[in-house]
Amino acid sequence: MFLRSFIKPKSSLWTFSQLRTIGDGLSQIPQPNIFNPSALQRVPRSKVEFLAKMLFMPSQSPPGSRLLKIAVVGFPNVGKSSLVNMLTNWRVCAVSGKAHTTRSKQTVVFMKDNIQLVFVDLPGLVSKRQVRQFKLERTFIRDPHATIFDANLILVVVDASNKYSREALDPEVLKTLHFFSTKESVLVLNKVCFFVI
Repeated sequence: MFLRSFIKPKSSLWTFSQLRTIGDGLSQIPQPNIFNPSALQRVPRSKVEFLAKMLFMPSQSPPGSRLLKIAVVGFPNVGKSSLVNMLTNWRVCAVSGKAHTTRSKQTVVFMKDNIQLVFVDLPGLVSKRQVRQFKLERTFIRDPHATIFDANLILVVVDASNKYSREALDPEVLKTLHFFSTKESVLVLNKVCFFVI
């Protein structure tokens, strides 16, 4: 009663530890035992119970399954998100003609039989100077390197319609490839239909 008159919380969004800090009205609210095995068998009534159930579920990977984590990197606005959408045959990543549309990493999972491909679409590789100059988020520096560290394969996307990028790789892309020289990498020429000599 005290909680309703004071705050009117949405019970599905509040945890009991958060409510405990509010005051006295908690003694009447029953606290579920989410780690009781019988509680895990029934239909979950709250987000906490659902997450606890998911935590204790064994992984259901079929035997002989294979996983490949692919980091998609390149200069801004070369078509990394469009390539991921095309490869997965699903529009998941945001696409526009404007540079820096992808602001943080986006993970797309593609499954075929017992093979799982995890594409991680990254923001365009930029220098620290460009991050300051264009007032970009720190994810432009942090996300690519952390993701490439965990990836099995680096997919380097180059804009073939731009004469500067098709003649030489961007310095930020080169630095990244040099830093992760032990990782396998594949060069992808994108926008070849706009290629003009």
